[in-house]
Amino acid sequence: MRKTLGHCARHLVLALAAALVLVPFAWMVYTSALTQSESVAGVASGKEAAQAGRAKILFDNYRSALTRAPFGRYFLNTFLVTAVITASVVVTSVLAGFAFGMLEFPAKRWIFLCFVATLMIPFEVTLLPNYILVSRIKQAVTDFLGLEGPGQYLALVLPWLTSAFGVFLMRQHFAALERDYYDAARLDGCGHLRFLWSVAVPMLKPAVVTVALFVFVGSWNAFLWPLVITDNSSYRVIQNGLYSFIAAEGINYNLLMAAATVCVLPTVAVFLLAQRTFVEGVGAGGVKM
Repeated sequence: MRKTLGHCARHLVLALAAALVLVPFAWMVYTSALTQSESVAGVASGKEAAQAGRAKILFDNYRSALTRAPFGRYFLNTFLVTAVITASVVVTSVLAGFAFGMLEFPAKRWIFLCFVATLMIPFEVTLLPNYILVSRIKQAVTDFLGLEGPGQYLALVLPWLTSAFGVFLMRQHFAALERDYYDAARLDGCGHLRFLWSVAVPMLKPAVVTVALFVFVGSWNAFLWPLVITDNSSYRVIQNGLYSFIAAEGINYNLLMAAATVCVLPTVAVFLLAQRTFVEGVGAGGVKM
């Protein structure tokens, strides 16, 4: 009986926590179905819906939201930037994690501690130095190629092509991997890259997916850096497009929530597809230090 009560209590607490997490999303979708006057009041009156129909209001809100700014271009920019950053971070994290977790070289421990220490530096501290450095690189690339696009896209991704958190997480998993696998592969004639591709990465798939998911979500939701580093609005990302609903006369909450709902769908879809592997990767992250 006591065990049953404890089981029910745990599920009740988890259900309440899930409800707290879902409330903002539910409010976002709910507000996207309101008219402008209803969204300001924060509640549906029913009068305007009786005249136009709630489904038509919802459709008009999403149509207006997606045509308010060049969201097609913003989505393309975001997919491109997110794909490049995610692929780069996964590759560099796997390579560095393997080196720190399974290989021996001078000052390995101190170099790894330097990597981990960068996690404690706030983004705001490095914003100005990154901006100055990347702006000069962007201008040099633009002058050399005579094209604006490559320099703008390079500036968007350059500071984020590697991740200290990704290196740390992969190092933990490689350190927890049995050394016998590596020794056996080396006896069979496998090089380092062959061992990674054929043995280690398939075994550490949950960790790789976890790093990719964290980086994907972070890159997709980036706002400040793309806003600061881009000179042309055509090269900005989806989160910057949401700012177009904030005007001097006020905020169009219903259109803003409609656009935000569309923006959040890719991250939700990716997480739902990878949630099982993600949970496995996070749960196994601290097995061995």
